[in-house]
Amino acid sequence: MSQNTTAVEQSMMDGKIYERDTSINSDKIKEKLTTARIALLIRQPFFGNLATRLKIVDATDWCATAATDGRNFFYNENFINTLNQKQTEFLFGHEILHCVYDHFTRRDERDGQIYNIAADYCVNGDLIRHNIGEVITQVKPFHDAKYYGWSSEEVYDDIFKKYDNEQLKQLGRLLDEHIDWEKGKGEGPAGKTKKGKGPKGKQPSYSKEELKKIRDEMKEAMVSAAQAAGVGNVPKGVARIIKELTDPKMNWRELLNQQIQSVLKSNYTFMRPSRKGWHTGAVLPGMDFDQTIDIAIALYMSGSIGSAEARDFLSEVKGICDQYDDYKIKIWCFDTEVYNEQDFTPDSGESIEDYELAGGGGTDFDANWKYMKENDSGSIINISSVEGHKPDKGLGVYSIGKAAISMLTKSQAKEWGKYGIRSNAICPGLIKTKLSSALWQNEEMLEIWLKDLPIRKAAEPSEISGMAVYLASNASSYTTGETFNIDGGYMIN
Repeated sequence: MSQNTTAVEQSMMDGKIYERDTSINSDKIKEKLTTARIALLIRQPFFGNLATRLKIVDATDWCATAATDGRNFFYNENFINTLNQKQTEFLFGHEILHCVYDHFTRRDERDGQIYNIAADYCVNGDLIRHNIGEVITQVKPFHDAKYYGWSSEEVYDDIFKKYDNEQLKQLGRLLDEHIDWEKGKGEGPAGKTKKGKGPKGKQPSYSKEELKKIRDEMKEAMVSAAQAAGVGNVPKGVARIIKELTDPKMNWRELLNQQIQSVLKSNYTFMRPSRKGWHTGAVLPGMDFDQTIDIAIALYMSGSIGSAEARDFLSEVKGICDQYDDYKIKIWCFDTEVYNEQDFTPDSGESIEDYELAGGGGTDFDANWKYMKENDSGSIINISSVEGHKPDKGLGVYSIGKAAISMLTKSQAKEWGKYGIRSNAICPGLIKTKLSSALWQNEEMLEIWLKDLPIRKAAEPSEISGMAVYLASNASSYTTGETFNIDGGYMIN
C-alpha cells in the first residue's frame, strides 16, 4: 500500500479485507445508512422503497466494500465511514439496480470480471443520469456516457473486444462486491451472532431454490416500488423490465367515479333532525344527501391526446352521471387556449357524448388557470409537507421544494383571490400510503420516526381527506393562503 492510498481505497482496488477500524462509531454508521434510505424514500421513491426493504447487515469481517443478495445490504464499516451522505445514497442505488437488473444470474458463461465491469457501467450510468445521490470518487468508477441505455450484455461484448484485463484496470474500479451467492463460502443464509449482524467472518450462501425465491421477491417489490413512484420516475431500463413482467394500469374509471361521487350536493333539513343536539334539548337539522352532482371538467387536448381517448373519457362520464337523478356538468377543452365551453343537464337536450372536441396544439396550463379566474371560481389545494417548515437532516432539497409550495400557495391566494379562486395547502406528516409503505412497514425505521412524535402512529389517508374536503367545499369559502399541518404533533416536537 502506498503512503498516499488509504486502507479503504486499497481494499476497493485489490478486494482484500483490512482490519476493522475500532475508532469508528458503529451506531453512527447505522444512522448514516438509515438516513440515506429515508432520504431516498422521499426524493427518489422507487429507490427508497427498495432500499428500505433491505436489512442492513455489518459485514466488515468478510466484505471489502458493500454487497447485496436481494434481501440484505451488507456493508464494510471502514468503507461507509469514508462516504458522505449523498455518496451513501448512490451506494444504495448501486446495489438496488444490480438486483433489479438481475445481474447475478445473467452472466451465463461470460468472463466473470468483465461482465461485472459491464454491469457497473450500466448501473453507474443510470444513477448518474437520474441524479441519484453523488458519485463515489474514492476510486474511479466505471462510467461512460456512451453506454447509456445499453444492456449489460451489449456493454460486455463491446469492452470484451476492445480491452484486455490490464487496460480494464485503467478504466476504473468496481464499487462493490459482486458475489456468486450460490458458490459462496458461508454456511447458509445470514444468521445471528452475539451482535445480531450475521455470521461473523463468513459470507452467506444459498441454494438454487432460495436464490429463485429471492429473485421473485425482488420482482414483486420492484413492481410495487415503480407503481408507488409513478410513471416516468424510474430509469428507462427498469421501465422496460416492469413492462415485461406486467403492464399495470390505474383504473381511471374507478377513480373518476369516486371523484364524481365526492361532489354530491348535500343540504340541511329538519325532515331528518340531527341527534347531536338531543342531549341539550335543541333540535338541529340533519344532512339531506341528494342525487345531484355539479362538476366542471377541463379536457387537456394537446397533440398527445387522441380524440378516441377523449371520447372514451366522456362516455365514461356520461355513464356515471346517468346513475344520478340530476346533474350539471360544465366542460371545456384546452391546450394553449380554452375552447368550446358547454353546459350539460338532463334537460338540455344534448348528450355529453356529442360534445365537440377542440385543441390538438401545444401545452399551456396557464390558459386553464386564466379561464378559471375569468369565471370567478376555483379552489386550489396544494400538497406540501411538514418538512417544508421543519427540515430533517439529509432532506435539504426536498424541504426547499416543499417550502416553495407553501410560499406558492400564499402567492396564489394573494394574486387570484380577487377572481374568486382560493388557494390553501395541506402539510402531511407520515401517512400510510403506498409511496411511504417501505417506511411505515419497516419496524426499525418506523420506531426511529415515531419516537418523539406526540401521537405515536402513522396516519391513515382518511385522516387527511377530511381537510381536503373542507378546503374544496364552500365551508372554507373564507379561507385562503393557509397551510394546514396534519402531522400527529410533529411540528410542536
